Amino acid sequence: SDTDGQEKYASTIGENGIGLKQASAFLSDLSIVFTCNNGKLSFGLIARSLCQDGPWLPSFDMRGNTEVELREELSSICTGHIGEVVVTYGDGSLVAGIERILTH
Repeated sequence: SDTDGQEKYASTIGENGIGLKQASAFLSDLSIVFTCNNGKLSFGLIARSLCQDGPWLPSFDMRGNTEVELREELSSICTGHIGEVVVTYGDGSLVAGIERILTH
């Protein structure tokens, strides 16, 4: 059953997915994560540059349902250090970084 498979691999991920987060941060400079759980969309960043002073894995529950709403929401989220990561992802442009994120 699916439950048996989940239990089998749960211990290899680590408590609260910490091993998975560490692996993502180690394997790439930036991982963009979207999850959908019970119809609720969430957005997160695993970025090496955000973890310089200790682990920080920002995540946000998205409320928007349309591309326009998601774009506006990402624009308000992408400030400070998070904005810097998205600017890098957009090759120097915040707008391009957000558009690139929305293609996922």
